[in-house]
Amino acid sequence: MGKVLLVLRILLGLFLLVSGLNKIPPVGPFLPVGELSPEVARQGEALGSTYLFPWLVGLTEVFIGLLLVIGCWVPLAFLMLVPLSINIVWFHIATGPAGGIPAYIVAGLNLLFLLVYRKHYAPLLARK
Repeated sequence: MGKVLLVLRILLGLFLLVSGLNKIPPVGPFLPVGELSPEVARQGEALGSTYLFPWLVGLTEVFIGLLLVIGCWVPLAFLMLVPLSINIVWFHIATGPAGGIPAYIVAGLNLLFLLVYRKHYAPLLARK
């Protein structure tokens, strides 16, 4: 089971690394996006016009992906991934659930690893 979790962690890290780099303007986008609905295109233009948002999300994904790939601060990386997972899943539910398969996989793996590393989060949830 340990080797399976290791492979899943590294694959998730690589996915986040590529996805994050694809959001950073000088590097990406280098992956094709496909046809976007008018609502999604409008939202993307609005968020992209701030210039800071794609950078922030992209750099966060790159940072989390690197932590997962190299195996450093892994429980922290999965904790940092929670808000991104919620946002990605919510976005795909709101704009069209059919295209969100990668988002659901990322969120599912995030939940799995949160359960795997739950003993690391116990002190955060302890009542003092």
